[in-house]
Amino acid sequence: ITKLYLSQGTSVVEVLETLEVPGEMIKDGDKRTITRVGDWVLKTTRINGGIGPLKMTTSRDRYRNGWVASIEMARLGLPVPKTIAYVTSRLLGFIWRSVFIYKYLEGHQHVIEYLSELTKKNDPDEIEIFFSHFSDALKSLADKNVFHRDLKLSNVLTNNGKTFYFI
Repeated sequence: ITKLYLSQGTSVVEVLETLEVPGEMIKDGDKRTITRVGDWVLKTTRINGGIGPLKMTTSRDRYRNGWVASIEMARLGLPVPKTIAYVTSRLLGFIWRSVFIYKYLEGHQHVIEYLSELTKKNDPDEIEIFFSHFSDALKSLADKNVFHRDLKLSNVLTNNGKTFYFI
């Protein structure tokens, strides 16, 4: 049994078909895998055997937080990738997989990668401008009373050092 939370205009069939595609691996971590399928990114929570499904089932709201936070941040006018869907799959009443799907941002990279490239140019003025824009983006979160649970440079994307997308 699968439970779907869909953004407006998203097709159930398209989401279910996308879940069957292996996609291009972006990150293969201990807790989740991140793959790209076409214009979408699938962030899949890895469920290890044993207590994993029980933990996910009893704490399902915690796992859905990224989906809910992304929708709320977009509603507040903050730059986030467009949310597509959140999917949970159950077996014998236990959640054994959750997938958060959002739009892939073509040409964007993690802020830490952007900053690394910027520092290689050795232009202090450009670095200062970058940090000014980045601090403005962080201030916009605080101004809207948004507190990111896992804020780090690898959870912020940019393509120009002026606009930042929080993931």
